[in-house]
Amino acid sequence: LHYELNLNISLAGSIKQDRQYMIDQIKEVEYTFVKSLSQFNDPRGLPINGMIELYKNTLLVPCPMGWSHVDSFRIMEALEWGAIPVIKNCDREYFDSIYPENPFLKVDDWAEMKLFLENDLTNRRTCIKNTFNYYTWFINKLKISVKTKYESIL
Repeated sequence: LHYELNLNISLAGSIKQDRQYMIDQIKEVEYTFVKSLSQFNDPRGLPINGMIELYKNTLLVPCPMGWSHVDSFRIMEALEWGAIPVIKNCDREYFDSIYPENPFLKVDDWAEMKLFLENDLTNRRTCIKNTFNYYTWFINKLKISVKTKYESIL
């Protein structure tokens, strides 16, 4: 796990659903990276290694819904590289059933990410510890659970 968290929030993706509102809420937050794209798989998007480095250096990754479903690949990417996924509370039931005991930050409004950062970033050690705990949860709970399920099928 990478401990040099240089960014508070990172988002790279196309604009749809409530994403423009979300971007408007987070763009004023210090050390935030936003890359708005016009479409999925936009050639102006970050390459895979760029996304990995971005997530390794980020505390919070907002995970808005995809085109037609509340889940998106962004959650797994954030977890894999040690960032904290942020989801909407209205989707909590779905995520709690898919990712039991998940450590996601759940918000009613995307603007709450700024409040979370104002309250928790006063102590950088707490944030790093929280990120490590989230990453540990992902490695020890979720990845092992998925691996076990697949192995039982085979």
